[in-house]
Amino acid sequence: MKKKLVYWCVCWALIFLAVPLSATATELPVGVAYRGHIQDRGDYPLDGSWVDSPDLIGTVGQSKRIEGFEIKLNEDLPMEMSIRYNVHVQNRGWLYDENDPTDWPRDGAYAGTRGESLRIEAVKIVLTDSAGKPVPGYSVQYRGHVQNLGDQPQTADSWLADGAQLGTVGSSLRLEALLVRVVKNNADLTAYNALVAKVARLTKGDFTAESWEVLQTAVNEHAVTADWTQAEVDAALAMIQAAYDGLTKKTGPTVYDKAGTYGPASGSQTIDGDVRIAADGVILQNLTITGDMLISEAVGNGTVTLNNVTVDGRHSCSGRRSQ
Repeated sequence: MKKKLVYWCVCWALIFLAVPLSATATELPVGVAYRGHIQDRGDYPLDGSWVDSPDLIGTVGQSKRIEGFEIKLNEDLPMEMSIRYNVHVQNRGWLYDENDPTDWPRDGAYAGTRGESLRIEAVKIVLTDSAGKPVPGYSVQYRGHVQNLGDQPQTADSWLADGAQLGTVGSSLRLEALLVRVVKNNADLTAYNALVAKVARLTKGDFTAESWEVLQTAVNEHAVTADWTQAEVDAALAMIQAAYDGLTKKTGPTVYDKAGTYGPASGSQTIDGDVRIAADGVILQNLTITGDMLISEAVGNGTVTLNNVTVDGRHSCSGRRSQ
């Protein structure tokens, strides 16, 4: 009896050290744990604890079917997240509605049979929020060992993900081992990078100061980093695109061609774009001109008076100017 007990302990150790299905050593954002009911073994682990990924549940090379299992996520989740799973069982078919993950067992609930000698033939696994909708930015990936087919997918670094079928339907082949992990998806930055590059090619002087400032603020406040989820990237892209669409091109220059005083008596007024002065006796006061200022030849030998006027661009004159 003592030798027999030692033999079984060694067998169980081999079950969870099977090399072909081992996960690549990597830091994952969400931990996964599971336990199952296995042919001739019963419930495992025997003490009711859980097996943590990247260890697998089941056997490799021992021709033992998985009859049922439970899967859960760790408690330290980055966001609202549930793991749900469906199973195709010998003589029963899919136990739950294939098209409605909200009907599937989740977060440690048992899926499959126990004590009926029925094999699980295929599984599907998804990540959802509490309402059953997909979780943005994360993916559940899984691999398995199938009777006669070996590891599935066969390529060691390949995984099935997010509801894809692992196993067979209609081929009477048992699922013998299962390995599950949750990964954070790399966001697609193609559209974001293209828009930022387009903004960088713009010329500030072609647009009004206000709309240009709105765009620059949007770009600076929504600078994407590599750890952003796709949802965060899409939101940043939408904000920058809205500011880009709101750019206002400068119109033709503001022309002062009659003598008089222009600008507020107090405070300050901003004129977006260029200014052209084309008359003697023009007085400008308390103005900020974002573009260029030209005093044209029409002023001749006359006088143009500038009181508290700031010109952001160039200023030139063909006549005389006094301030």
